[in-house]
Amino acid sequence: MAQITAFVSEKGGVGKSTGVQNMAVARARREKRVLILDADPQRTTDKWAKRRTLAGISPAILCIEATARDLPKHLEKYDELFDEILIDTGGADSTEMRLALTFADVIVCPCQPSQADIETLETINALLSKTKKERPEVRAHIATFMAPTNANSTDAQEMQEFCGMFDNLPILNTIVRYRKAYKTALRDGLGVIELPTNDATVKAIAEMQQLEQEIWNEQA
Repeated sequence: MAQITAFVSEKGGVGKSTGVQNMAVARARREKRVLILDADPQRTTDKWAKRRTLAGISPAILCIEATARDLPKHLEKYDELFDEILIDTGGADSTEMRLALTFADVIVCPCQPSQADIETLETINALLSKTKKERPEVRAHIATFMAPTNANSTDAQEMQEFCGMFDNLPILNTIVRYRKAYKTALRDGLGVIELPTNDATVKAIAEMQQLEQEIWNEQA
């Protein structure tokens, strides 16, 4: 059976698609059979996957568009055909997001270190109370994305402390910062770990390796 990992948030532009794309590549490069279900109306990840396919990049990653109507059907159909199913949801409290919370084994909530973004986690934290009563084995985490690269910024550290208030959402140690490497990878249908290792990419690569390690409890 596949592990279902959903990236969810009530807010757009927080890094859900970045997380899904990069984790899909990371898992595929471990020879896992990976499927992405793109349930975000903007279809950012589906467009990324099409660019990857057109460029003939290996390993190939299948991405299927999904809506609230067909998301459960896709999960049932592909459960035994893939090792990993990643769900990319839109930035809203949508039916797709709530279905992802219902079916996922692992839930990742990307969040920028800002008060407005952190406050949106209250809804997901409340929804997870019901989810965990029915399926206590579900793992859910906040992931810090889009953090400033300024060495003097304390935003990410303050977010780590503040998010302790969410009883159903422990925060991961990984801090994903706002870097050009992620835009380059998105444009080219790649994960950042597939980019050449140099001064412009090495930190982004390390962030995604650490994120994979934390989500799957494996060495990157």
